[in-house]
Amino acid sequence: MRCRATARTGTGVRVQLRQAITEWWHLPTSVDAQDLLIAVGEAVTNAWKHGCSGKRREIRVKASFDGETRVAKVEVIDPGPGFDPSTPFRRETLDGVCACGRFLMHKCADSVSYERRDGHFVCTVTKRF
Repeated sequence: MRCRATARTGTGVRVQLRQAITEWWHLPTSVDAQDLLIAVGEAVTNAWKHGCSGKRREIRVKASFDGETRVAKVEVIDPGPGFDPSTPFRRETLDGVCACGRFLMHKCADSVSYERRDGHFVCTVTKRF
């Protein structure tokens, strides 16, 4: 089952993804579901903050769930140039918590990958349920 969204805010994407998880994919609200929402929320925030510029402030999100393998896959697509994924995570903290969105994404998801595709930067987050 798939869902697609064009986002102007990370909140909108999280609401649509929560609906996909609970209503379309028929998965219970769980720690795994919350982890996926956190990881995707960070990916959207990063895309919005770093990947959009000028009038091209559009982020696309494609989400799918394979019922057989029970793996959710979410792609966050932005028009930005991307970054070098081998760059280490930032180490600074806010109130004792790591402030790096990439760190949270990797901690909450089973896998996170980055690529350039058709002139866009794509962050793919996967989570097994």
